[in-house]
Amino acid sequence: MRFVMFGEIHGTNEIPAMVADAACQAARQGPVVIALELDETLQPRIDAYLQARDPAAALNGLGATGLWTDHSDGRVGVAMIRLLERVRQMRRSGLPVDVRVIDSGGTRRLGATAPWRGTSRP
Repeated sequence: MRFVMFGEIHGTNEIPAMVADAACQAARQGPVVIALELDETLQPRIDAYLQARDPAAALNGLGATGLWTDHSDGRVGVAMIRLLERVRQMRRSGLPVDVRVIDSGGTRRLGATAPWRGTSRP
């Protein structure tokens, strides 16, 4: 088993794109799990997104409206949607790539609301 970890400053376009590229290359060698610093309550929505056949339905199922309305900490936004869409496409082409969220309430600990729910910070 091999681990590769990328740390970044939230809010960049380049890091999610690079993670998608690295995952695609690594998945040709074996299973890949991308761990994202997002609240664990979002896992079912991300799972549904990754399993959706239709891109529009996938985006709707993710609850994309919240992704567009609260970018205050940089963990969500267009670059993250692009990363998730790339993973969805990799999976559809048969590559063994998965996404897991690993922040068990971190946004709540910081006094924020979950950004994908379309709410803003107090």
